[in-house]
This record gives sequence, structure tokens and C-alpha cells, in this order.
Amino acid sequence: MIDKIIALLEELLAYFKAQKEIIPCGKSDEPRHPDYRWEETNNFSYRNGVKITGIVLHIMEGTYEGTISWFKNRDSRVSAHYCISKNGDLCMMVLPANKAWHAYGHNNNTIGIEIEGKGEDELTELQEKKLVELCTYLMHEYGIPAKNITGHRFTAKNRGRTECPANLFGQRSEKALRDWVWRKLG
Repeated sequence: MIDKIIALLEELLAYFKAQKEIIPCGKSDEPRHPDYRWEETNNFSYRNGVKITGIVLHIMEGTYEGTISWFKNRDSRVSAHYCISKNGDLCMMVLPANKAWHAYGHNNNTIGIEIEGKGEDELTELQEKKLVELCTYLMHEYGIPAKNITGHRFTAKNRGRTECPANLFGQRSEKALRDWVWRKLG
């Protein structure tokens, strides 16, 4: 009997790992998790019960599919919880309960969101819509205040080390990002 249960569980696990389609999330009056595609990476570690207190926003400096591929590569030693394409597609790569490797010194208590774009790109309308939907859900789910949403380069241990998230929120300034967060997520 145990062998049959184990075989069934292995079959179910293989089925879910093979799924590359959109995973619909439940409905309720509260903010809901946006629909997403699951792409598994091994580039993560465990939070060990550390509370999620913030969100770090990133620019991919590449394509959506290229970034997903890079995050799946064990040798890259990088990842993010979520990736958002220019057309608003959402991919989850690391469960929020686990620690993605996206912002040196700030991975323990944050969720990382990578947004497709390069250099001078700003958010597309569809990216912005998906990002607002996702952040609204995460803020509600984990009790994250808007003031704890920031860009990679504005985290304490990454100042001067990166330009990320570049111009996604207008000018390359913390003020531009904070103004966007205030307007969209209040």
C-alpha cells in the first residue's frame, strides 16, 4: 500500500513539475495572487522562519525568457521570486517562503521581482498593471508597508554597486521610484 502511495505522489510531483502553463489562483474579495507560470530553479535557500518585510524591484537588463533561463542555470547563483515580461506575463521561480538570491545582503527578508527591460526602458502599461497587482497582493499577504518597497540600488548594501532598476520608474532616482510606489500602491 505504501509503495502505491509513494508511486502516486511521485507521479503527481512529475506532473506538476512538467506544467508550464498559467496557474490560476483562487478568487476572493481580498487581493489575490495574480495568475502565473511556474519555472523551477534550484538557486534559492531557506528563510528559516525569517519574516518577509520588503520587496526589491529589479530590471532584467535582458529578455524575459533569457532571464528565466539564466536563473535556472545552477552556475548563475542568482534568482528572483518573480519575473514580469513586457507584455505582463508573470513567472514565479522561487516560493516566497524561500529566499531568492537577488539583492546582496537583503535576501533574508525580501521578495525579489525582476522586470523585463534594458537601460533606458520604462515600465510598459502591461508591466505596470501586473506589478501593481502583484505588489498589492504581497503587501496584503505579508503585511509589507509601501515604504518597504524599493529598488535594488537603493538597498543599504547595494548603493553604488548597481544601476538596477535603471529607468523603469522614470528617472534613475530613489525619489522617482518612491513617487511611483506612493501613486500606485499608496
